[in-house]
Amino acid sequence: MPSYADISENTLEDFEGWTLISVKTVSGFIDEDGTEDSAFEGCDYERTIMFTDGTQVKCDSYGYQYSFMPKAFIFGRSYSYKGSSLTSFKMIVAGEDYDLQ
Repeated sequence: MPSYADISENTLEDFEGWTLISVKTVSGFIDEDGTEDSAFEGCDYERTIMFTDGTQVKCDSYGYQYSFMPKAFIFGRSYSYKGSSLTSFKMIVAGEDYDLQ
């Protein structure tokens, strides 16, 4: 079965100025309490999302959706604040976007 990304024009418009850093396949998650699953069940604060390449990210927002091994699009945006250079990260999975730590 082919895999495809379902990202609406409205979602992409919200990401103007962001840079696509990576496209990965989600292999599961681990919550702070140790709960693990091999599916994607959205983000929850402090949830660790794992990818098939062995890397991971930590969620900084909440949203529920269910998908098995979906594609994740990781974006970054750098900016300056009071003389410091900062980078924010976001992830789009199956058309929903999530803030990352």
